[in-house]
Amino acid sequence: MTPKLLHNPTIPLVGLIVAIVLFPVAAWMDFALLIHRELSGQAMLLNQMLTQSRQLYNETLGAGLAEEEVETTKVDLRTHRFGSMAFLGEPVAVPMIDHVDKPFGTFQVPAAFTIRLAKRLSEITPNAEFAFISDYPFNTRPGEELTETQRRILQTMRAEQVPEPKMETGSPFHPGLTLYSPIVMGESCVQCHNMHEGSTKRDWKTGDVRGLQVVSLRPEKASLFSLKRYMISDFGVLILFCGWLYGAQRQQRRAIEIANEDLQGSRMVLEKLSRQLAKYMPPQMYKALLRRKFEVHLTSERKKLSVLFADIVEFTPLSERLQPEELTGLLNLYFDELSRIAEKHGGTVNKFIGDAVLVFFGHPESRGAREDATACFNAAREMIASLPSLNAAIRKTTPTVELCIRIGINTGICNVGNFGSSKRLDYTVIGAEVNVAARVIKAARPNGIVITDNTLACIDVPVGFVKLPVQEFKGVSRKVAVYRVEDPEINGHPQERLHLKADGLELSVSAEESDLHDLRAAQASLEAVIRQKEQR
Repeated sequence: MTPKLLHNPTIPLVGLIVAIVLFPVAAWMDFALLIHRELSGQAMLLNQMLTQSRQLYNETLGAGLAEEEVETTKVDLRTHRFGSMAFLGEPVAVPMIDHVDKPFGTFQVPAAFTIRLAKRLSEITPNAEFAFISDYPFNTRPGEELTETQRRILQTMRAEQVPEPKMETGSPFHPGLTLYSPIVMGESCVQCHNMHEGSTKRDWKTGDVRGLQVVSLRPEKASLFSLKRYMISDFGVLILFCGWLYGAQRQQRRAIEIANEDLQGSRMVLEKLSRQLAKYMPPQMYKALLRRKFEVHLTSERKKLSVLFADIVEFTPLSERLQPEELTGLLNLYFDELSRIAEKHGGTVNKFIGDAVLVFFGHPESRGAREDATACFNAAREMIASLPSLNAAIRKTTPTVELCIRIGINTGICNVGNFGSSKRLDYTVIGAEVNVAARVIKAARPNGIVITDNTLACIDVPVGFVKLPVQEFKGVSRKVAVYRVEDPEINGHPQERLHLKADGLELSVSAEESDLHDLRAAQASLEAVIRQKEQR
């Protein structure tokens, strides 16, 4: 049985109804079995009484006749008829007993007596029938046609070495019982029947089945409900109650299904809303909230974090010359790529500030200060390495744009957690070390990375570092030691050379080889051309 069937509430209810409906049938069948058992006992008792009555009458009549002074004569057994007192052998003196008439006054012969006794009992007992039947009746008595059942039972008994009584039962709807007992030929019976002129069979033997003694009974009340008239009402009430229970269960099930449908709809709405809200918060924070691992209240903690800032070089001039739609598409591609890389390395993308991205490593999940700093540094390297493919995607919509970014990293103790009011919270990071990361980015070259000495002390990577002069930043009270990353995989990369190519424009600039004076002259010439175009 499948789980679906096991959890279906209709199945046990239907089973209960079926059990209640079938209970009267089972009770009826038990009652029929009880009737059969009682009728069997009664039939056997009545059959025994009839047999004993017949034998007692026979013995009593024979004994009485033997004592009477009745005229006797010597008879030949082969030519004369005689009663049950005759025996095979030499001629003897026997009473002249006729099997039909009453030669002894008011006394009947045993056969006539038993037949009349059966008729009398059948008349006074409405639920019982008694009979003595044979397929070889005397010619002087009216014959009776035997039924197929009676003929079959006679044949069966005659085929048995020791004939046994047979019992036939009715159906549960027509209960009743009929007991067939064999009438076995005795020695005196054989002599009489073989020699009697009215006998239709003359080759009887001792032990042959002459006929059947039939006792048929049927119960006065054949139905369970006729005896228990209040039971029908009880069953009716039970069935009505089960019907009501089934209807109530169906209605309740429908109500539950409607409630489940509403809950399913609400769940889908909440899932959609949850997916939408997830875009407004860091994935780590979203997962922590779902797993109930983060408390949503005004609180913060001091923790050692590695903070990464990245921004676009010369973003202000770029935003002035691009249409809002172009600038939006460019920033979306840029933020999407940097966020993907940061999340790949386990960073928390905290904010987008203009063109800048704030990412920190070490909260809400941390692998240790050194591992967090290393992951932060590797994320920065991958961000720089992804610029060629990012610019290729940007040129599909804005062919004249070539993005350059710079990245600054600092490691230190920060305050991280929920800040804001009781009605609105902002999960972010604050502190002096965050300000250092935001300021140190200015020391980076285009498409370059700078880190502080705190970060350098936490990482161990196979790249070179160039120590820059000690920096002083606005809003930072201490001097900061800064290192520029010399990574062969990103330094000297084509991004050090600027290539622009469009209709009527081809520009190539090497940042390392060009002199600053020449660059400013080229800038002035380009600005003049731009103004002429704008005036036209």
